[in-house]
Amino acid sequence: MTSVVHLTPATFGPDGLFGGGERYPTELAKAMSERVPTKLVGFGPERRSTTMGNLAVEILPIRHRWKGSEVNPLHEQLLRVIGRPAALHLHQWESVTSNVALAYGRAVGARVYATDHGGSGKNYWRRLRLHRLLEGFLPVSEFSGSFYPQLAGRTSVIYGGVDASRFTPGDGPRTCDVTFVGRLLPHKGVAELLEAVPEAMSVHVVGRAYDSQYRERLRKLAEGRRVTFDENADDAAVIRAYQNSKVVVLPSRDNAAIAAGRKVKTELLGLTLLEAMSCGTPVVCTDIGGMPEVIREGITGRVAAVGDAEGLRRAVVDVAAADQARWLELSRAARQHVEDNFTWRRVAEKCLRAYGIVPGVHRQLRRSIAAGSQHEAA
Repeated sequence: MTSVVHLTPATFGPDGLFGGGERYPTELAKAMSERVPTKLVGFGPERRSTTMGNLAVEILPIRHRWKGSEVNPLHEQLLRVIGRPAALHLHQWESVTSNVALAYGRAVGARVYATDHGGSGKNYWRRLRLHRLLEGFLPVSEFSGSFYPQLAGRTSVIYGGVDASRFTPGDGPRTCDVTFVGRLLPHKGVAELLEAVPEAMSVHVVGRAYDSQYRERLRKLAEGRRVTFDENADDAAVIRAYQNSKVVVLPSRDNAAIAAGRKVKTELLGLTLLEAMSCGTPVVCTDIGGMPEVIREGITGRVAAVGDAEGLRRAVVDVAAADQARWLELSRAARQHVEDNFTWRRVAEKCLRAYGIVPGVHRQLRRSIAAGSQHEAA
């Protein structure tokens, strides 16, 4: 008996993509599976059924992408694999995959919830007013929820989490001043970071390049400076980078949106910040998206105004060059902030409360079903 099904267009790892939008459903479903029977349904290159601890995982091969969108994979067995759960949680709300699953979920009596991770493909929720079928909307930040005023009365912010048993403070010295972790794209602000950081400071840039011209610009900015790049880091290398740094910086921006005065979906949460703080590393970010919501200004890190190069410089130097006592204070507060508010277990518990599922009741139900099966066998 499955209590909860999480549906995601793309899974995290070797068979999928590698961003926060892909990691989030996987980690949340794993944490939830420790509380109630949970299944993760996603798409990949081939059909696969497996488990991750207590989590059942079903990967469907992509038969078709509606209108060519990455967030619109379809397969003829999708509805059968979803089954009849008590709660169906859709990830990437603005997708035709979620449209189809929402209508099906309601038809079979499931309570359906959705989370937006910023991805968007051709879909029909506005035209068909499908949001009326949602039991609840569970955004990863107040900022994310602000894009859907139609769902304000059914919105509960759940934020995001970290596996605090893996992302832990290291024992060694912090030999790098500044670290960036993320995709190497213009809106991530890596060039602005290299321009803002004092040349005497060391900078470690961790992430894949998706724009060759932008990567060349970064290379030129790094010439003659203490800047290193790691474009093939695995999870272990990312954790070591966090543990080795005095500050992790996420200086995201959107130049076109800033110029036009528009609000765009960028950095709905910023999992990098949570991972770094879990490793006891203070953070700096720009005041864009949902990132400022997860930082306690001056306590776990600093927030700089987007587009303010001097402000970004001051914030980075304030943390990276802080005296030992001040830096340790920031480090300990960062770790405690994650333990108190941003573990995947806490996110799972928020979701279960929103679903109206009481874990103890479902554990008792599983025991009753098992006992009944044993009695029949006898």
